Amino acid sequence: MTTEEYLSSKNVTIELARNFLLNNYESNIETIFNTCKQYGINNDMIADILQNDFAGLTGQGIANFFTNSGFDGNTLGFNAEENKISYSLKNGLLTNTGSSDIIITDIGMDINGSANFYGQNISFTMEGTIEQGFTVNSYGTNEFVPGYIFPDETISTNESFNLNDFLPDNAYEDIPNASGNMNMEITLITTTGTYTDETTMFF
Repeated sequence: MTTEEYLSSKNVTIELARNFLLNNYESNIETIFNTCKQYGINNDMIADILQNDFAGLTGQGIANFFTNSGFDGNTLGFNAEENKISYSLKNGLLTNTGSSDIIITDIGMDINGSANFYGQNISFTMEGTIEQGFTVNSYGTNEFVPGYIFPDETISTNESFNLNDFLPDNAYEDIPNASGNMNMEITLITTTGTYTDETTMFF
């Protein structure tokens, strides 16, 4: 996935990201660092965004800039190809085959479903991340559930993280007086990009 494609998945354009970086890199580095960490934008992506403004800029140069400014530049990570990250959606595993740690910074959830509960038909959606909070839509009304700090989790070299840990173990759950289905998509937001798995649960 290119930098432009990744940003587009967050509804952000290259130009918008570029302006944000250029307007803040001299006076508000902490905001840049925290924003990039929150949205899984790594050092190589930042270098790509600024390629026309700083000739020869590399992801390692960005990491060094953050480190020299008092932050751990390597925390943001680098592109998966350079870090040799492998991902098997078939097995629901994110495996680190590179020499650098992968840092999971947040977990996103996109859930939609429909149910019949005590004879009443209900449809619902929930979208957001653990840190940013969730928007829940049911009965045609939106409610916002505040998020909380997600403690970063490290996947070291040759270790795997099972996305299915956040998905139901069974495709069917017996819920009294209810029947329906729920589609669940879980996304790991990491220093090397985002990794997604999904399932449907019936009840």
